[in-house]
Amino acid sequence: MTAFCTPMFHAMYFPMYEGFKDFFRETFSLEEGSFRLYAMSAVASGIITNCITNPFWMVRTRMQAEIFRSLSEKDYRSKYPLNLFKTMRMI
Repeated sequence: MTAFCTPMFHAMYFPMYEGFKDFFRETFSLEEGSFRLYAMSAVASGIITNCITNPFWMVRTRMQAEIFRSLSEKDYRSKYPLNLFKTMRMI
């Protein structure tokens, strides 16, 4: 699940960050290299990306916690073969 979540997050975050940099530079006349430009772009893209990817991170955390609780990956796979889809349906 981590191999799915992390690339998805970064594939959304960095293009959005660059787009917000252009937007804030033009809208607020901020100079390239200014702290405010980078901070505002990072916060805006981080908030949006986290809101979109948060359900996937919750599923990942639940799957990891379930493995540690049962202490047996064999039991986990036989008990929850489609756990990702069950959890997403509940959300």
